Amino acid sequence: MRFLSFVKQNSDQNHPALKSLIRYALNDKKFPLSSDPRIIALYLYSRLDHNQTKGFQAFMMLYKKMEPKNQLPAELKNDDQAFLDAINVIVHLQG
Repeated sequence: MRFLSFVKQNSDQNHPALKSLIRYALNDKKFPLSSDPRIIALYLYSRLDHNQTKGFQAFMMLYKKMEPKNQLPAELKNDDQAFLDAINVIVHLQG
């Protein structure tokens, strides 16, 4: 399952950060189809506010737990530190 599909499937979330990202993802027709958080970060970093960024990171954490259905790159599935570094790329780009 792609990350964007996961977000859409879980669009009933009540947490403000998650809701904010859901609204953005559902309305952005160019949202990346990749499930690699580094690639998504390159697209999103200048488009999201602080709350949406938190939502992106939180959704990625939930998405990673969907083994084996998630489509994360193998190096991120198998290395927790590499995964954390990857979901923090957006913060570094926004810096």
